[in-house]
Amino acid sequence: VVDRNRESIRKELDAAAAKLQGAEQLANRYSAYKELFGYSADEFPALKRASDKLTLVDKLWTSIADWHLAKSVWMDGPLTKLNAEEVESKMQVFTADAFSLNRKIPSRVTEKFVATIDEFKPLMPLVMDLGNPALLSRHWDRLCDLLGKLYDPDKSFTLSKFLQWGISVHAETVNEISSTAS
Repeated sequence: VVDRNRESIRKELDAAAAKLQGAEQLANRYSAYKELFGYSADEFPALKRASDKLTLVDKLWTSIADWHLAKSVWMDGPLTKLNAEEVESKMQVFTADAFSLNRKIPSRVTEKFVATIDEFKPLMPLVMDLGNPALLSRHWDRLCDLLGKLYDPDKSFTLSKFLQWGISVHAETVNEISSTAS
């Protein structure tokens, strides 16, 4: 459902951009006609405002789509391949974009976008610890043991699974294991 909505929104944004481009071409043509007769060209400020707003709305929906994709990879991708530095960097960009867009075009959508990112932020210390590239099999074994699970190096596990198993309760121990690995 979410993917279909994103596709529908993308189509609407593309259609709006095409209409706006057509209006801009007409405005330029009419301005050129006026100049032929020695009159000053019109500015069309409403057209500029519409173009600026469409640019912001497009950025909003692109950012939301990028957020959903990134979060899905982080939550459901193999935890041993999680690049914590990249997650942290992308989180900073998503946070800045969401707050900026919420300030420029406040709406329920931008507020929800900010809230969704804010919900993920408390996981960042765990992401940083579990995404430590220095974690070896023995560390993963300890982490799984902490959760009452058996570590199988041939099986991949995800951040979602670790959260379901209650890793958040053991955040301090996870940090100690990660620090030891470094």
